[in-house]
Amino acid sequence: MNELNIAFKEWAVIVNALLSGKQSVIFRKGGIIEDKKTFSVDHENFLLFPTYFHQEKKDIIPSALEDLSTALNEKPEEKKVSIPGYMQVKEVHFLDTLEKLNQFKSFGIWSEDCLTERFNWGEHKGIHLILGRVYQLPEAITLPEKESYGGCKSWIDLEKSVPLEGASPALTDDAFEEIRQNINTILSEDAPRAY
Repeated sequence: MNELNIAFKEWAVIVNALLSGKQSVIFRKGGIIEDKKTFSVDHENFLLFPTYFHQEKKDIIPSALEDLSTALNEKPEEKKVSIPGYMQVKEVHFLDTLEKLNQFKSFGIWSEDCLTERFNWGEHKGIHLILGRVYQLPEAITLPEKESYGGCKSWIDLEKSVPLEGASPALTDDAFEEIRQNINTILSEDAPRAY
């Protein structure tokens, strides 16, 4: 895999946490205008597309509020998009109870209230936990922002593919495997969907 054009929209502060190795998971319910009216993980590899709407102090744990300020200060100039890295999905779990979700709140920097709100949003209760290897590009790629990239949706097709050469992993193999083992220990009664 030398390049990608599939991108996944996520708050900039979360993208930074992924790239720095602070977390290796994404919790996703889905955007308001998802094509299928529900969220699914359709791609094994995807670029990380930082977004700047809706991320608020109340939705981030207190210890990561400085990270939120940093992310907001790094916002690219108007009409530009910055792609800093990508993720290779390793497992996807659907968490169907708040009790299960609460066991994973320490795996990311979202506040408990934010995760609970996402879990309860929409007709069906639950949330996806996406575990993946994260890679940082040698230099973030800046692209023109297109109208088709907008809106509350998770997946977008970039008009231009982004080269992946020289990307470096956010975590060592051992550090990532420890996180994977911890997740599967917590969810030992569930069979992960492996990629």
